[in-house]
Amino acid sequence: MRKLTEVALSGKLTVLRDLVFARMLPSEGKMDEALSLYGKIIKADDRSLWSYDIVARKNQMLLIESIVAAYDAGDIPRAIEYGEQIYSKLKGTAGIRECYCLSWLSLSYNTCCRVVKFT
Repeated sequence: MRKLTEVALSGKLTVLRDLVFARMLPSEGKMDEALSLYGKIIKADDRSLWSYDIVARKNQMLLIESIVAAYDAGDIPRAIEYGEQIYSKLKGTAGIRECYCLSWLSLSYNTCCRVVKFT
């Protein structure tokens, strides 16, 4: 993974590199770092991330995995936060990315309601 951080890229490919890096961190037991990196990417509001070309769309699918990562880590509030932020950018696109995001967001909401209700 060190080689990934040493590669000099720009624009959409930098976002892609960071997303791949965030996706790989949990396999090294670094879930907190992964979630933090996902959060930085979401908050950066990078225009290249939210455009409609093929690289941006791939990046959007990878970014949706931040919801999955937070959910898998048991951090349901963060899964919901990430899902809401991503969905606010994707809403109205009527695409697979929007549907995928909503499915994970609804699962996170459902889990949150169950946890609050039964604890």
